[in-house]
Amino acid sequence: MLFLEFYFKEKIVWERILELCKENNTTKTALCKEITNSSSNLITWEKGNIRPDYLVEISKKFAVSSDYLLGLSDKKLLSNSSLSSKERRLILNFKELNQEGQEKLIEQAEDMSNLKKYSKENYKLELGKEIS
Repeated sequence: MLFLEFYFKEKIVWERILELCKENNTTKTALCKEITNSSSNLITWEKGNIRPDYLVEISKKFAVSSDYLLGLSDKKLLSNSSLSSKERRLILNFKELNQEGQEKLIEQAEDMSNLKKYSKENYKLELGKEIS
């Protein structure tokens, strides 16, 4: 009985991974390659043998709770306490984009974070000048 219950949970994990891939316009092969640097692990994933550190990376990539991924909860998004409303809005908008749009948004965010004008450190320095 315990084995069947464990098998059932593993099946849920794989089904949820497939669902998240579809929702995010990616393939199971591309996901496996991104997470493990190899697509050869895909066969073991399909059998339900996914290392815990890979599950953590998958939940981060798709911005879902590990409880959701493991079938312990039906709530996809990370808890409200871990994300600000701006972060949740960004994730929800990101998920509405196709793969090309997602890549472009990531590129733009990376470009902006490298500009001093938009960095948090620069913002703190500017605030300090206004106070002085």
